[in-house]
Amino acid sequence: MKVYTICNALFVRVQKEEPKYFLLDSGGRSFSPEFSRITSDDIGAEVDFSLSLNSSWLVDLRLASRFFGIPIVGFLGREFFDLFENILLHGRGREVRFNVSSFDATSSIPFGAMASFKEGGEQRRIAIDTGSFACMNFSHQNYHGPRSAEFIMPSVGRDLHINYAMMGLEIDGHFYGEVFTGLPKNFGDPGLHILGASFLEKYECLWDKENKKLFLKESTKPQIFPTNPTHSFRIQVEMVDHQIVVSHVLNGCPLDVKKGDIITLPGIDMEDPEIMNTVYERLVFKTDGNPVRMAINGKEGEYTPVSFFE
Repeated sequence: MKVYTICNALFVRVQKEEPKYFLLDSGGRSFSPEFSRITSDDIGAEVDFSLSLNSSWLVDLRLASRFFGIPIVGFLGREFFDLFENILLHGRGREVRFNVSSFDATSSIPFGAMASFKEGGEQRRIAIDTGSFACMNFSHQNYHGPRSAEFIMPSVGRDLHINYAMMGLEIDGHFYGEVFTGLPKNFGDPGLHILGASFLEKYECLWDKENKKLFLKESTKPQIFPTNPTHSFRIQVEMVDHQIVVSHVLNGCPLDVKKGDIITLPGIDMEDPEIMNTVYERLVFKTDGNPVRMAINGKEGEYTPVSFFE
């Protein structure tokens, strides 16, 4: 089944004339204020299923839609994942498959495995969350390395104030290298770590309910969205009525902008469902320090980003 990959999160499109999307979220509930039930025919899945949906949850879909740049009508959460023996998630391949009979994994992570971040934090059990933009370290009080400016991100029940850092990740004694990791500031400590999309995007991932493991094989496809930013304009943006709008101005922003200003980027297709990958890569999560040409409230210019990390 084809999926869309936006900021390394996976979305399925409802098979209707008007585009509408569900986020695949293994860490949350299945819900939709618009659909009381979702079936295989609705999303073009190759296996038959039918799932009743809650009408609401602690997520503001309007904020999520603006962040990802597409009309999101619900989440397919834990109840959806539990319908199948296994689910193969391949973000770089823009593909999801169900009840896979064979998979040539190179490693595996048990559900509830123990993980730690090398640069700071306790060893804790992990929760695998396909709906989380980044990995999450909730015990980062002793981390004193480079971190980003403070972002304000849509989350469950509230806006999440969060810094980001590159942190070495070890799971059950195996070192997986540095991963893009969030350091939440105003979220209650759940006593675990989150294994999010910034880690999962590197692999073909087989979510195996029966064996209670996530089987991994490194993807051979090119990366869609960067997980190792070095530069930024230190702003946050959202998509509103097919316009790129400044939603937050972060500490150290080199631009003369304010919340609500409109940014125009040349050479992009505003009808592309995955357009926010390009928008964020040029403005927020850049992998180089090259200048970017843009228009701010109609005034064109070339602007140079600053370091992503403070």
